[in-house]
Amino acid sequence: MQLKKRCYQIVTSRILPLVGDDWERTAEICAGVESDFVVWCFRSFGRDASTRTGRDPEQVAELCVITREYGGEGECVGAAAYDMTANFTSAERARDLCETVHSGVREDCYYGLGTVLGRFRMTAEARVADCEALVTKPEIVAACVRGGRENLPRT
Repeated sequence: MQLKKRCYQIVTSRILPLVGDDWERTAEICAGVESDFVVWCFRSFGRDASTRTGRDPEQVAELCVITREYGGEGECVGAAAYDMTANFTSAERARDLCETVHSGVREDCYYGLGTVLGRFRMTAEARVADCEALVTKPEIVAACVRGGRENLPRT
């Protein structure tokens, strides 16, 4: 199961060239994979959307919209925000993405961003401060903090 999950985390890097970089077809394929791995396919879609657009927030948001009809937009933007934050060791570009996407998936986006931010700081207090510096809405700060919680060292 774990190995299969790892495969699905990068599956769209294989699908896109096979379908002539047809993002709509790729989203359709993701929606039709084994049910346990649909989420991972849409996360792969988001990572590829981020890397293939040069991590451009507006272009990523447009590509992730394609997954909306299949219920994958939240996973897509969360993975893209994760990729942007990890590759820039900063949350600014990912924050731009999160502020660009549909409000219904904004928390998913900040969760993905927060997953990486949690790796940069060693205490829960510092992690909360980082999230609060990015955004002021309490529910969005909470999503950011939740994203990083699993990455904090256990005390």
